[in-house]
Amino acid sequence: MKALSVLFASVLAGLIAAPNCAAESEPLKSGWERDPGKIYFVDSADPGKKHDQRAMVFSVVTNSPNGARLRISCQVTEEGHFSLASGLELDPAKAKAAEPKRTVRPQKRTVKLLIDGTETPISTLYNAHKSILMPTQKSVSKTLFNAVVQAQPIAITMQGKSITIANPGPDAVFETFAQECPVSNGGQVTDDVLARIKDYSHPVLGK
Repeated sequence: MKALSVLFASVLAGLIAAPNCAAESEPLKSGWERDPGKIYFVDSADPGKKHDQRAMVFSVVTNSPNGARLRISCQVTEEGHFSLASGLELDPAKAKAAEPKRTVRPQKRTVKLLIDGTETPISTLYNAHKSILMPTQKSVSKTLFNAVVQAQPIAITMQGKSITIANPGPDAVFETFAQECPVSNGGQVTDDVLARIKDYSHPVLGK
């Protein structure tokens, strides 16, 4: 499943935060936004040789008007496997940028994660084009999820610079996400999610 985890990280980097729909005259309230589920063909048993199974990734992202944002994503495969991932969007404006024409390989970065006063070095992949950090350890994503549930302050130190990550705590959008993700709902993969994944096929493109 190592290759599947790597692909999940690349998919996470490519997801684009939904635009804010609040009227300009109204201040944006800090909370969470939901990204609709996206389905992909993924490699697992024989990386690079063929697409073995389909998977759906759905996410929530903080919509704080200022500062870096936190994204938490859930992946479910057609075989019923599931996992959690996270991303730290250091510059939300760059996170919405279109994919570059050439392939950008994420850079390995070790940063310090600070949650409620406790500092821990973590390994990440850094997408410089989109200014997104993606923790490589599954335990870090679970730690960030728990920090949201407990509304704990989150920050990172990267290249000597401290960056605060928006964490508004759980709201209705986050709670719905948590109830639908098998990682946080006790391992329940709903029939409609599996049906959506299995019914998906590549679109036929014209020449």
